[in-house]
Amino acid sequence: MRPKRGIAALPDPCRPAHPVPQLPSAAPHRRGPLALPLVISPLPYTSKLEMAFTLTIRMAALAILAITGVRTLRPTVTVAYPAALKPASAGLVAFGLTEPQRREIFAVLATEELASRQKIRENNNWDGHPWSQEDDRGWQERTTVRELAAKHKISLSQVYLVLDQGIRLRWPAADGKPLVATVPPIELRHQ
Repeated sequence: MRPKRGIAALPDPCRPAHPVPQLPSAAPHRRGPLALPLVISPLPYTSKLEMAFTLTIRMAALAILAITGVRTLRPTVTVAYPAALKPASAGLVAFGLTEPQRREIFAVLATEELASRQKIRENNNWDGHPWSQEDDRGWQERTTVRELAAKHKISLSQVYLVLDQGIRLRWPAADGKPLVATVPPIELRHQ
């Protein structure tokens, strides 16, 4: 007989590694037609309780895996993408907002920008480096953008699109002039 190879050579998990002694039919506690012989089960579990516990753990693990899989995959399959924003046009709804709403948002942003530039100049932040001051002002502008987005229940992108439209169409700021549409060039700091 040839030796077993591959999977056939692996031990059968349902059979014990060593032979299980079979007891002869023990004398039952009662004699009569209801008497059953005592037979030891050849399962690798030490008790039926251990087998039931192991099966319960495996079923719980499968249930958790299934629930996690469904909760992970469902949002990627059932995502409702927002409608594409239409380009801006005068007087009509653009970016999901009417022109008065867009002008109101721009006015708040422009006023905040002018105040922020003045404050940075007064405090002489960044040792007078104009590019770094402008970068800092843009970073602080995020707070205002988030507040406007929450107030109007729109996305941050829509607020920035309104700001961009106001700059391109040269809407006046609080001082009556359009916002500056350029950024100062970066200058290397010499030490």
